[in-house]
Amino acid sequence: MPKVVLQSDVAADADIIWAAIRDFSSVAQWNPLVRNLAMHGSGVGSVRTVDLEGAGEFVERLEEVDDHERVYSYSVVDSPLPMRECSVEIRVKDNGDGTSTVE
Repeated sequence: MPKVVLQSDVAADADIIWAAIRDFSSVAQWNPLVRNLAMHGSGVGSVRTVDLEGAGEFVERLEEVDDHERVYSYSVVDSPLPMRECSVEIRVKDNGDGTSTVE
């Protein structure tokens, strides 16, 4: 299966970034493309429906959260794009100098 990795260095502490993005329902607060978000359930197994500007509506299920490693993963259950078996992992790495890398 193809794998795409995107990463960005951020001038902020990893714990602060993780606190901002860790909640699966918070994507609308930090992703400017989110037009609407609906949550169903909470924690692992919860499902969110995300309407992205210019892309359409995605249905995503939370698969794993690891606070120690600062990582969560989710699968795309339904999408307007021609894809199947898509999974996403978001990870925040501490660079040890007050900066972080979000992958």
